[in-house]
Order: sequence, then structure tokens, then C-alpha cells
Amino acid sequence: MISIVGGGLSGLYTAYLLQQKGLAFQLFEARERFGGRIKGLPVGDSSHLELGPSWFWPHQARMQQLCAELNLPYFEQYVAGDALYQLPGRPMQRFQGAGTMTSYRLAGGLTKLDAALVEQLPRHALHANAPVAHVQYQQGWQLTVNGVTHNSDALILAAPPRALINKTNLAEQLSPKLVDRLASTPTWMAAQAKFVAHYSQPFWRQAGLAGDAFSRTGPMVEIHDASAHEQAGFALFGFIGLDAQQRKSIAPKQLEQACLKQFADLFGPQALQPTTFALQDWQHSPYTCTQADINQATEHPNCPVHEFTDELASLNLYFAGSEMANEEAGYLEGALAAAEGVVLRI
Repeated sequence: MISIVGGGLSGLYTAYLLQQKGLAFQLFEARERFGGRIKGLPVGDSSHLELGPSWFWPHQARMQQLCAELNLPYFEQYVAGDALYQLPGRPMQRFQGAGTMTSYRLAGGLTKLDAALVEQLPRHALHANAPVAHVQYQQGWQLTVNGVTHNSDALILAAPPRALINKTNLAEQLSPKLVDRLASTPTWMAAQAKFVAHYSQPFWRQAGLAGDAFSRTGPMVEIHDASAHEQAGFALFGFIGLDAQQRKSIAPKQLEQACLKQFADLFGPQALQPTTFALQDWQHSPYTCTQADINQATEHPNCPVHEFTDELASLNLYFAGSEMANEEAGYLEGALAAAEGVVLRI
């Protein structure tokens, strides 16, 4: 039996690959939902607007292959039209050609990817609302989940390394040097915040704008078209430029209204009439963000553990989270790459 801790994309894909090889597993997710940092605002039918990761790119073959395997269509990010640049005390600048780099979005939102993976897996092996409070290795792993002990031969950790150290007693089972390596690995986008608003009509497109905007006035610093697909309506989203500490001093409703006003300043008064909207501040998600992530500027993770091969082998312990990938770390592609690497070693 193999235990997987973490039910985000990396954990679900790990389970999917193990099932294909006929290996038994149990997956434990602390949240009430699967998906991890993939999270969406429901709109229209079964579509969602991205509150977490949004894109993957042409060179990321694993994501494209998995979408094809699960029969999930994707489309190019909308970039037709002009972009805007907003500076304090100066007229809005408009320039031709919003984006030149092709990126892809999953039709209906990335929650469809998680749902499709869950659909492929045995329900009895998936446990939500199942935080792992205690782990111990004694000729095998014992995991304490909601007061119940689960035994397994191998343990796969498919969550951000800082969150694992912060939320479990894992550090007691590892060498100090490995604990330091894990604790120093930043969680990708952990302390970021996004604002998304849904509209019945793409008024920015009708004005010849792509929905791309860059701002030095804020509160959002980078804005894009976030439409899930045309049948589900249309949307804009922006990354909040205020850091986590600054956001703590602002009431969420106040920040939401400031974001809507900024959309209106950029794209016109119709932006003040969304059908729905949401602010997602990831610093308040304890299974994603730690205090170390709040205190540290965003940077790409890099956590090589090759020097700990013997230690990990002796414990039958594996890391499958996106931050632990040897390539594309932190991205959706990294989650798949890390999972593939772990299953190959098992």
C-alpha cells in the first residue's frame, strides 16, 4: 500500500499513474475539496474562472498530452486587440499588440482537469477533509488522520514542502539538512492574490482591447482576459500588486471595490456591473502558504534532493509536489513531471 499526502494536481496525477500500474494507494487531502491551488469561481454551467493557476504553454507537452488523454479541450489565451498601460497622474497609454507569446487555457477552467482525474480514481481511495497530523516510520509508515492510523509501505508527499514541514511532524523523521532544504524552498505563488470579475458581454473586446493591462497605480499590476469560454460569459482578472502584509491592513470588500474601480478606469463603466466577482488571497490558505512564504518575495522554487537519495530510499519516501520537480517547478507542468518521476522510481 502507498500513501499519498496532498490532493492537488500532483497528488491526483500520482494516483492516476499508480492506478495505471496496478498499485494500491490511499490519498489524503486536508482541504474539503481536491485541487490544491487549482480553484475556480463557478460561472454559467459547469465552468469556473481561475482563482489559482491559469495557463500552460506550447513547450509543456505533459499538460497537452493529459488534456488529450482525458478529452479536455483547451484554447489559446485571448490576446487580440490593444493593451493598456496605466501610470500615476498620466493619461492612459494604449499600444498595439497585447501579447506575442502563445499560452493555453483549459476550456471551462482547470477544475475540470482535477474533476476528470478524480473521476478516473476509486472513490474509496480518496479522502478529503483528511489532514495528516502525525507521521512515523517504523519498518513502514504510520499516518494519523482524524484520529485513525493508516499503515503503508511507501509515502508520497504531494504538497508544498514548507506546508508539509509546517503542518505535520515530518521534520522529526528526517535529517536536519534535508529539513532545512525543504523549509527553504519557496511555495510558488503562495502569498499572491488575484481578483476576477465575470461579465455577460466582452465590452473590452468590442472596444478593440485584448483585456491586457499593466499598471503602476494599482491595486492590480497585471490584468488579462480570463474568460472560461464564450458560452460561460466573459471575464477579466488581475494580480494584486500589494504584498501580503499590505493586504492585511485593507478590508477585503474595500480591496474588491478598488479592483472594480480600476477595471472601470481601464475598460469603461460597464466594468462596475459584473455578474459575479471574487478576491482570492492565498496567504489565508494554510495548506498552501506559510509565514516564510509571506515574509519572502516570490521566486521560483528549486529543491534538488539528489544528495539525500540514500536517506529517502531507506525511508521509502518520495516527493511529488510541483516545487520538487526537476523541470518546470511550480507550474502545472512541474506537478505532472514530479509525479511521473516518483512513479517511475517506485
